[in-house]
Amino acid sequence: MRGATIRKYQLFHDESKITGFWHGIYLVPDDTKSKLIKYVNQIRNNTNYYNKIGLKKVRRRRYKIYGCAEGLIDLGVVSLVQDFKGSNIQVNFGLRKRSKPVYENFNDKSDNFSFKFNKESDL
Repeated sequence: MRGATIRKYQLFHDESKITGFWHGIYLVPDDTKSKLIKYVNQIRNNTNYYNKIGLKKVRRRRYKIYGCAEGLIDLGVVSLVQDFKGSNIQVNFGLRKRSKPVYENFNDKSDNFSFKFNKESDL
């Protein structure tokens, strides 16, 4: 293709076996990876949680890992939205007030992060 631009992506993958195999795939364009890292760092700084996260270890709301995981999941869910169509999308970046999540407007869809997941049933 003449004049076509090829965009490079990084792929992040995780899987879990709960009533079948669940696969989560996060596609991040190389040219916007720094923005994603900025959002992840914002969530980690807001929750003061910097350790490795495995969702199976998230058990109680009062722990820092819960707030961090909640913020990262919110960011992933926003990535599922293909087109905001002018609507305000609310995201929790790990901030809490009186134990309740604080949501902020998120309208930065220019990043083109893409989160996909699927389930393979046990055979």
